[in-house]
Amino acid sequence: MFHIHFDHVSTTTMRETLAKGHMDEADESLLRTYGDRLGWGPREQDYLMDMAIDTLQAKLAHTVYEVKVRSLCHCQAATADYLNLKERFQLHQCILVMGDAGVVQDFWMQLVQPAVEFYKRDYNVLFVDVPELRRNPNKWLQHGPPLVRGALKLMNIQDVSALATGVGGALVLQAILEDTRMFRKTHHIFNLNFPQGVEGKLPVDFDTLELALRAQDISPLQLWFAYQDEPGVYDRSEGSPWKASYEVSRLQARVESMRRRGKRQ
Repeated sequence: MFHIHFDHVSTTTMRETLAKGHMDEADESLLRTYGDRLGWGPREQDYLMDMAIDTLQAKLAHTVYEVKVRSLCHCQAATADYLNLKERFQLHQCILVMGDAGVVQDFWMQLVQPAVEFYKRDYNVLFVDVPELRRNPNKWLQHGPPLVRGALKLMNIQDVSALATGVGGALVLQAILEDTRMFRKTHHIFNLNFPQGVEGKLPVDFDTLELALRAQDISPLQLWFAYQDEPGVYDRSEGSPWKASYEVSRLQARVESMRRRGKRQ
């Protein structure tokens, strides 16, 4: 288990970074180009312009990471200078959104469309990014779970559901296992994946995950897995997608078998 110290550095919005000319190229393309492809109107564009960007500093052993937490939060619009971090996310249920961490550079944008839909339905939505790890899925899985949990803790978020895809799904599963108290019972993972060429120890402790799923009377946990194979993108017949879906199938079979035995008894 890693010991990490977090400090809050700054808070801004996409609107403010655009006005100052400091907006990332990916953020600007989302507003100007992909918004049209997604069929967004002025309301959705305003949501993204008001997206808060919190910059954190995480000190892990001898390494210092910059952590970016983007959020669509209903409370922040209530005041010009933002609510205190301990209050900002308390009035609505929160959803952590994680894209294909370390595989897609600007992975937080992958699930931005469903994230906006959740926001429309009165959820707070958060994206956690570590720019230094954007091209290293193995490092994401090694350091990502405690970094994500530490960022959520600093933002005073103690009860969150997750929507994730790809390697981000594996990261979320491991983060949940390391501290189930921080997470709600229901999570959705699309096209779960591991880094290419993963061998030996898996990035997710499926044995501990099985125990958590069995302990329904103690700590209820629901995991929803969805898949859509696409040639050249995600194919469960080979490689890491096959390995990830195979481990989930084995886990499901064991848990269902245990439950059937319990009903007979």
